[in-house]
Amino acid sequence: MHMLSLKTAKVWSPLFCTLALAIGCVADDGADDVADDTSGEEPEWAQVSSELPRDTNPTISDADKQALGDDQAALALDIYHALRQGDFEGKSFSVSPVSIQAAFGMLYGGTTGQARTELEATLHFSIGDEAQHAALDWQDLELAQRNMAGDADPEYPLDPVVVKMANGVWVRNDMAEVVKPDFLDILATYYGSGLYLADFAAEPERERLDINLWVANRTNQLIPELFKKGMIVETTTAVLVNALYLKAPWATPFEEHATSPAPFTLLDGSSKDVQMMHNYAVDGSYLAGEGFTAFGMPLRGNKLEMVFIVPDAFGDFEPTLDGPTLTGILDNMEFT
Repeated sequence: MHMLSLKTAKVWSPLFCTLALAIGCVADDGADDVADDTSGEEPEWAQVSSELPRDTNPTISDADKQALGDDQAALALDIYHALRQGDFEGKSFSVSPVSIQAAFGMLYGGTTGQARTELEATLHFSIGDEAQHAALDWQDLELAQRNMAGDADPEYPLDPVVVKMANGVWVRNDMAEVVKPDFLDILATYYGSGLYLADFAAEPERERLDINLWVANRTNQLIPELFKKGMIVETTTAVLVNALYLKAPWATPFEEHATSPAPFTLLDGSSKDVQMMHNYAVDGSYLAGEGFTAFGMPLRGNKLEMVFIVPDAFGDFEPTLDGPTLTGILDNMEFT
């Protein structure tokens, strides 16, 4: 599992009766299905929204920034351990707590009572209430600042850094009159969004295709089919979407000629030769802990990094990996 950290702080992302939820990140799920054709003009929907502008300078304390990072680390490990015991046992997969909290943060703004309490517990929304939305708004804006343009200089070309996160909520078109203004204010202020009105009852397949096109247009066409056929049906009341796209080169590039076969140890202790990148001039963050080694590889701009945690013995280390352990590793890494 790869975690993304922000250098300024360690940041790891009864209204509706029937909900279709999708959290997407750029990945190949190995499915043989042919994806939808996502070419065409940008789809349009009628909307209900607040007139309030988005808060592009939210007030958030250092304590809330730390809590947001801690919460997302805990959420990531909750999901990781659950998936490892299920269909993904022995397989590779990715988890994006930033995306999950951002998507459910929109839903959280429209809940009360027991539903709200359950979301806070399950999604690790420890900050709570309006401050929770402000923290997620701050994180989204921070990620957007990590974008960097490319440079086509023929001698020293640089690939761009692209970080895109798209949030959207679609509701059944007859619900416009029952949505509370306070909920619309939250969506506008902290997510820059309103509610799209969709005709799920009459045209669920058209709405599925259009929502997929909306997502594809915001992820450089690399998530063409977030919703598979049959996931949006006549009884769907609402669709909640978060899609995350990241493309970034290493701060110190790896030379193609330095890639060569080397042994890679599998979980069962066996090894196989795979193509390994080599670079002897890489700077990054590092920590040698009890039973593991962690190394952070900075991406271009040095404001994003990919952290690799390599256990000495995977079977001994994995059960002990929880939110506080992960946060402790990240907080104690030092740049070398």
